[in-house]
Amino acid sequence: MRLVRRIVLNVAYLMLGAAIFVAFVLLQVGVGQLLVTLTTIPLPAVVIIVVLPMLAVGLLPGLREVEVAACRTLLGVDRELITPERPTWEHRWRAAAWVLVHIFVGGGIGLMTVGAPTALAGWVANGGSAMTSDGVQTKPAWVVLAVLVATACLAASVVIGWLVGLLLRRLVPIFLGPTWRDRLQLAEQRLLTETEHRRLARDLHDGIGHALSIISLQASAGRRVLESQPDKAARSLEVIETTSRSAADDLDRMLAVLRDRAAPRAPEPGLDAVESLITAHRELGVELAADVAVAPGLPPLLSTTAYRIVSEGLTNARRHGHGDRTRLELSATADEVTIMISNPYRRRRRSDIGGRGLTGMRERAALFGGTVSAEVEAGADGDNDWVLRVRLPARSSARDGSGA
Repeated sequence: MRLVRRIVLNVAYLMLGAAIFVAFVLLQVGVGQLLVTLTTIPLPAVVIIVVLPMLAVGLLPGLREVEVAACRTLLGVDRELITPERPTWEHRWRAAAWVLVHIFVGGGIGLMTVGAPTALAGWVANGGSAMTSDGVQTKPAWVVLAVLVATACLAASVVIGWLVGLLLRRLVPIFLGPTWRDRLQLAEQRLLTETEHRRLARDLHDGIGHALSIISLQASAGRRVLESQPDKAARSLEVIETTSRSAADDLDRMLAVLRDRAAPRAPEPGLDAVESLITAHRELGVELAADVAVAPGLPPLLSTTAYRIVSEGLTNARRHGHGDRTRLELSATADEVTIMISNPYRRRRRSDIGGRGLTGMRERAALFGGTVSAEVEAGADGDNDWVLRVRLPARSSARDGSGA
């Protein structure tokens, strides 16, 4: 049944072209006779006048959309066909060429389907005619033969129409498919979309993941001191409430960006907010020693990237260092931004090393040609420290930071 349906749809597409072909031929014959009768225009000029509109019919607005819909529905084309919002001349002449192919091929198949069986049947029937007193009479056997010949010819025309439809199905992407400019534009759009999604994934990890880590740590600390130190437990609940509300707002903004790309994005924090970040971690019980020197006038994107890396590094130190002494050294000059975060090393599970946090840091640093290293080093007191070092060149990023 699927094959029969496909044959019927393919032939229907060709018959649509045949109908347009017949309409144009009748119109051109009528206009041509009128011009020859009422004017003195030479016959070659008359032919040109009546034929040119047919050649340019594909340039009519909206006809490409009609052809694309017909090809998808009747020919079953599953490859990419486009209807550009701002068609170029390349789109127009390709559409016009396809319309001509559709009209002339459809006209040929239409003549084969309708005219050929009728002519053959008449020719066969005439072969069995005999003169009688009442005139010409056709023998019954020849009538049956004529019907059989007409039926066979009609069936052959349908099969040929189906095969031609399969050929047109392969050709249509050449005429109605995307041009190389369309493919380039589509590739750029996909790249921008993937870049935006990757950035949102980093933001979710840095923002929501950071908030969830704080909530988990505060919930654990509050549970331990709930009975002995209720004031500290209340403080932990307050931090959980504030952090979860802020995380919910961040998540809502990111979802709004995914749903509607025109949604306004809240300004992201930069290195000017790093002191507040340090204070927040100290309030969580981290023994944090900080040495911060930030020069003014850093590119906004660089400043935001450095802030995100510092936030992720301190969160990892708090999560894996369990609140032990942590040191932050941050230097941001006109030449480069360097970040060093160290905390006592505690043996981690294999899945804890080189996770999404470090991957996100490396992706952010790679945008500026920077480097990220995280390894175990010997500390000043003889113990091992887990040390994160990040270097972000500032001069090479000034252009990117202003344009992002």
